[in-house]
Amino acid sequence: MAHIFVGVIVPESTTFEKIEDTVKRQLEPFGDYWEVAPYKVYLSKDNIRDIIEEHNLSPEKRENIVQVKWWGHSLAIDEQGIYYMSTYNPQAKWDDWWCIGGRWNGVVSKMSRHNSGQSSNIEPEHCSLHENMIRIEQIENIPQFFALLTPDLHWYEIGTEGVKLEYSEQEVSMWQIKAQQILAEHRNDILVGVDCHS
Repeated sequence: MAHIFVGVIVPESTTFEKIEDTVKRQLEPFGDYWEVAPYKVYLSKDNIRDIIEEHNLSPEKRENIVQVKWWGHSLAIDEQGIYYMSTYNPQAKWDDWWCIGGRWNGVVSKMSRHNSGQSSNIEPEHCSLHENMIRIEQIENIPQFFALLTPDLHWYEIGTEGVKLEYSEQEVSMWQIKAQQILAEHRNDILVGVDCHS
């Protein structure tokens, strides 16, 4: 599990009193606690190969594979392949916790307070909206966000593989260009820095 720095873009017309509720509303569809209507998740070739090797099955007899449980899921087969049913939110990006600021307290507004290492910056004094918002047109240097979330509920993030320890120079460069474009399209809106547990 990791923490990710997300820039939530709030419409310019939002009053200060409603910004926090707006951030919450925009983040909600990306929480992993939402259950959705059951849908099929197809196993990859690697997943199937692992099952075959682990259970010493014949690759030719795919019907035997569906007798095995996959991480607690019952398997089935159709014309597209081997699958299990899930109700997990396929849009999930964060799990059980987020706060405005947090580990990145003040980074967006350039009001960052020194972290002595004694704190993980999740105490209430590090989760102030006042210290973690700015009008986008006032930004001089774009912070290093993992993701940007726009008012129309589009989630954009660095790379294509989710959270990982390192990103290639190409991924970072492409993300910086994309982040600049997104923020330029929303230059009159408000940017709120959010610490999400992922």
